[in-house]
Amino acid sequence: MENHNQTPMLTKLLLISCTAVALFGFGSCPPGLCQEEDAAADAQPAVKPEPKPEARKALSAEAVKHYNRGLEMHQSGFLVKAIEEYKAAIAADDRLEQAYSNLGLIYISQKSYVLAQDAFDKALFLRPNRPTSLNGLASVLYARGQVGPAIQNWQKAVEIDPKFASAYFNMGTALESQKKSEEALKVYVKAVNIAPDMADAYYHMASLLSKEKHPAQALVLFRKSVDLAPESEFARDARKQISGIESQFAKEAGKTTKAANKMLGENSATAAAAVESPSMGATKKDIADTAKRDFERKRLIKEAKANGLIVKEAPKERGAFFGFGKPKKVDPNLKMFVQPPPQAKPDLYPNKSIEIEP
Repeated sequence: MENHNQTPMLTKLLLISCTAVALFGFGSCPPGLCQEEDAAADAQPAVKPEPKPEARKALSAEAVKHYNRGLEMHQSGFLVKAIEEYKAAIAADDRLEQAYSNLGLIYISQKSYVLAQDAFDKALFLRPNRPTSLNGLASVLYARGQVGPAIQNWQKAVEIDPKFASAYFNMGTALESQKKSEEALKVYVKAVNIAPDMADAYYHMASLLSKEKHPAQALVLFRKSVDLAPESEFARDARKQISGIESQFAKEAGKTTKAANKMLGENSATAAAAVESPSMGATKKDIADTAKRDFERKRLIKEAKANGLIVKEAPKERGAFFGFGKPKKVDPNLKMFVQPPPQAKPDLYPNKSIEIEP
C-alpha cells in the first residue's frame, strides 16, 4: 500500500522537473530521456538540400541584334555609330562582355584611356580569361605608362592562348621600351613563328639587331619587312637602313681588297703586263709568283663575298630618300582585335577574333 502511493508521487516530481527545464531553461532532463533524444538526433542528422544550379540564360535577341550592327559599323570605320550600337546592346543585356571589349578598342583609338580601361575592366569581370580583353587592357595600361602591369596582362593572355601572335608583338614593344632588347627579340621571334607575315615584327627585330651591331642579320630582316609591307609607315625608314648597311658593307669590302693587295705587294700594272707578255723580261719565277698572287687575291675577294662583306647594291627608288639627319622614329602600332558576334548556340563565347583592318 505504501509503495503504491509513492509511485504517483515520483511521476509528478518527474513531470514538474521536465516542465521547469522547458519553461525556464535550467537543469537537465533525466539521463534516460536525454540519452534517448540524443540517440535519435545522431541517427538522423539534418542535411540541407544543395541548391540546384541555375540554367544559363540565352542573351537577349535585341542585344545580339545591336551588337552585330555595332560590329559592322566598327569594321567599316564608323566608330560613333558603333559606340551607339554597342551601348544599346549593353542596355538590352549587360552580360554581353564582347560589347564592352569592343567599346574599349574604340576608346583606345580615340585615346580615351580612362573610358577604355573601364570598358575592359567590365569585360574581364564578366569573363576574366578572354585573351583579347586582356590584350586590350594591357594596351591601355601601356599607353598610360604602366608598363609592368601591361606586360603581366600580355603574359596572361599568351598563357591562355599560346598562339596569340599580336599579344607577343605588343609585349615585345613594351620590353623594348624598357631597354630589354634580348627579351624583346625572343617574343618577336615567337610572334613571327606564329604569324610569318607580321611585317612590323621583322622591322622591330631588325632595328634591335642593328643597334646591337649585327648588321648582316638586320639587313635580312629589314628586307623581309619591306617585302611584306612595302607601303607601311615603317617601310621608308627600313629602306634607308638597308641602303646604309649596304654602303657600309661596300666600304668594308673595298678596305679588305686594298689591304689584301698591299699585303701581297701586288703591282697590278706590272702583273698584267707580265701575264699578257712573258717575253718582256719577266722570268718564269716572276710569272709563277704573279699567278699565285692573283689566285690569292681572287680567293680573298670570294671569301669576303661569302661573309657578306661585298653585297650587290639594290637600285634606289626615285624620291625615296628626302630630308637630312636621323629618320623619324616610328611609334609602334599595337595589334588590336574585335570580338566576333555572339553565336546562336549554347556556347556563346567562341575562342576566335577578327582583326580590324587599319
